Amino acid sequence: LALTVNTKGGSSQVSWTANATLKAIAADRKRVEIPTYEVSLDVAAAHRWDHVAADYRDHIPAIMAYLDSFFPKWAAPIIEKIGEGVEPYFQEYGEEMVGLARALNMKVGDLVVMNLMYQLEHIGINCSNWNNTGPTAKNDPGCMDVDPKQE
Repeated sequence: LALTVNTKGGSSQVSWTANATLKAIAADRKRVEIPTYEVSLDVAAAHRWDHVAADYRDHIPAIMAYLDSFFPKWAAPIIEKIGEGVEPYFQEYGEEMVGLARALNMKVGDLVVMNLMYQLEHIGINCSNWNNTGPTAKNDPGCMDVDPKQE
């Protein structure tokens, strides 16, 4: 990944690791153990993910705040409508999503959006949508080309 740095004399390509601020953010990250879970298909679809949801339920407000920062308010009714059709359309997978949404104490439509985030991310234009290789700073020269307003 290279950043385009614009100066009065022109522009040049610079690796994001050459930016001291971004390099410090990346270096400050800590390794974390990622839990593993066993999901039994013998458990009713609506309860299959309850034990996983219990570990993440407290994170839902932050996740929803993140989603809200990307999706315009006018999209909320559309998202809720999508959630209404999940169970009958996707059958057992729909039952899993309805059960997981219940276990996480969130709307089914919001859970659908979380599942579709990579496909839908271009709805909310933000440079971080395209940069998944390193941290992004406000007014980052590489992002200014993608999103000049930095919204």
